[in-house]
Amino acid sequence: MHIPVLLNETIKYLDPRPNENFIDCTLNGGGHTKEILKRIRPGGKVLGIELDKDIYKNIKRQKIGGLTAVNDSYINLKRIIEQNDFKDIAGILFDLGMSSWHIDESGKGFSFKMNEPLLMSYGEQERSAEKIINNYSEEDLERILRVCGEERFSRRVAKKIIEERRVRPIKTTLQLVEII
Repeated sequence: MHIPVLLNETIKYLDPRPNENFIDCTLNGGGHTKEILKRIRPGGKVLGIELDKDIYKNIKRQKIGGLTAVNDSYINLKRIIEQNDFKDIAGILFDLGMSSWHIDESGKGFSFKMNEPLLMSYGEQERSAEKIINNYSEEDLERILRVCGEERFSRRVAKKIIEERRVRPIKTTLQLVEII
């Protein structure tokens, strides 16, 4: 069950009223959106954007009245608004961060507790963790681990990744855990 973060605070700040329109740029389980929709009826609408295809499909199956759901990234917000002719916007919500569903259930490699494909991606797979781990230079891997992961042994880990991928491709989270 999805539990939206800071729901009461978000609703208080947005202060949705009947017949207003809102955008939820990170739809996820729809918790914030459903609460907004309760308050903007009868004529209000929500344009919900969700990058993860699996979450998007789940939201679409729910057939939530007043919601226009779009499978895209909020970085394309202007285009999405134009394509959906969404006007008179009273507020926009960005609930940035990772959903517990991605860690616990997605099967996309966000957790090192389970043996999953090394995807670590919300949407398209052009830049999956597997492709980065198996194709980036040692220097680039070291920089990513040091800067983004704040890994103090980044140089050693990057070197070990390079050594291991020469033997066999690194495809799962548990393979990467063994290397680290």
